[in-house]
Amino acid sequence: MNLENYVIEKINRNQIHGAPYNPRKINDDARRKLRDDLEKFGLLGPIIVNRRTMNIVSGHQRIGIMDQIQGREDYELTVSMVDLDDRAEVEANILLNNQAVMGEWDTDKLNQVRLEFPDLNFESDLGFSPDDIEDIFAGSELGTVAPDEPAPPPKPATYHAKMEIIVTTSDEGEAEDLYQELTERGLKCRISTL
Repeated sequence: MNLENYVIEKINRNQIHGAPYNPRKINDDARRKLRDDLEKFGLLGPIIVNRRTMNIVSGHQRIGIMDQIQGREDYELTVSMVDLDDRAEVEANILLNNQAVMGEWDTDKLNQVRLEFPDLNFESDLGFSPDDIEDIFAGSELGTVAPDEPAPPPKPATYHAKMEIIVTTSDEGEAEDLYQELTERGLKCRISTL
């Protein structure tokens, strides 16, 4: 069974556009990190585009930053072209961006990466925020030292709790204002439509 449901094509950037329903946003800090990564590595995988609508299915943030770097919207671009009806396009867009279906970090493997590449900075090189690092590595061995180094004194036990607050409102503007206010305070938030 062939699961590859795309073809690679070269097109002009101005032939495609962002999907008007795309529910993903990016804050300034994440945009800066993504731009840094694009400038460092280039585009490592194609933008996904639906042939029927010429909507971007996946890659809205990358294409926006590429436009900034290029300084225009009329450059040649290699894309992964798919052929989806409207409903399938929306489903694919959301699934490709849904953190809940992307799995979790294996902290033991991340710690192994840290030990093998000690000069790799989890914040500046890999884009993790200090809060991400604290959340991901809570209770893990991230602080493990190399075998030839003396072990640091034990740290006092700390406990991490995650809390979820649900706010219900029928005013979309109020929801967006609250989201903006809370994210500016450094809290992780999401808006869900009921």
